Amino acid sequence: MSINEIIEKVAEMNNTTAEEVYAEIQMAINAGFCNPDPQVQKEWEKVSYRGDGPTLEDVIRYAVGKLSSEEETESCVLMA
Repeated sequence: MSINEIIEKVAEMNNTTAEEVYAEIQMAINAGFCNPDPQVQKEWEKVSYRGDGPTLEDVIRYAVGKLSSEEETESCVLMA
């Protein structure tokens, strides 16, 4: 299932549009990105993005990459 399909499904479940779901998610990302807490900012530095701040796609790419590397680490530990 693609990101767009998931957003469409969430929109359908909440009687709204995919554009509104995307906008709400982006607002949440923006709020997190603007958090002045040094620990929070340290985590945001790990997310690659172009422009003024990360998009939903940037955050998903980061999360998938992080999960993939954690899975690799776990499988290496299990094999040892």
